[in-house]
Amino acid sequence: MTTKERRQVHRRTLEILMISDPANVDDLAIDIQAVNIAKARFRSREFATTDEVRTTLARVKVPIKAIWGERDVLARPSVEACFEVLRLHHPELIARVIPRAGHWVMYEAADAFNAALLELLQVG
Repeated sequence: MTTKERRQVHRRTLEILMISDPANVDDLAIDIQAVNIAKARFRSREFATTDEVRTTLARVKVPIKAIWGERDVLARPSVEACFEVLRLHHPELIARVIPRAGHWVMYEAADAFNAALLELLQVG
């Protein structure tokens, strides 16, 4: 593919999977996605279909806090269902959901994400 074609593929991936509002996909997001793909050391699609995260949670011995985008299409079947899985081994979970944001919540809604992160860092 040409550079332009690769950038179009990255843009479409961001629009479908990472960012909830296609208007938020800018050149910087495309550049970040291109670097991420170039540096990837494993195939995340295959990993996502395993239960490795679920089974590993039992061994995590620190309190868990989470920030999720409300429209994260990768949170299957829902963001709340992801929280339920986390709470199986970590009922102390403190979670925040950022409205109108997708999987790249920290990029798409940076101000809201940063505020939530600062809040969670101060909570017990």
